[in-house]
Amino acid sequence: MANRFTRIPEGPPPPLTGLGRATIPVADLFMRLLYSRPSTGSLAKTWVTPGTLQLSGVLLLIDCPLLALLGSRLSGPLLALLALLLVGLGVGAAAVAIVGLSQRSRSPKLP
Repeated sequence: MANRFTRIPEGPPPPLTGLGRATIPVADLFMRLLYSRPSTGSLAKTWVTPGTLQLSGVLLLIDCPLLALLGSRLSGPLLALLALLLVGLGVGAAAVAIVGLSQRSRSPKLP
């Protein structure tokens, strides 16, 4: 049963162009690394659910200030590794958000 976090339009998502299309490989890799790969294998063929889009936004809201804080106090290999992890999380979450927003901007009707 669909709820407000999982409700998506019927049928496949619209074909993406520009930035949405360019970020598909990064978004797919991010979803695979988080064990959340779509059943079709790619977000190019699957809608990004509202819940996934919201989680990506929340992750970015947490990730960016943490990365800025670490950047101001960065010293040592452990902090550098943590900063690298945060950059990867931020890039992946941003890619998923861009794909989801691109799908919504190209769709004539949304739930």
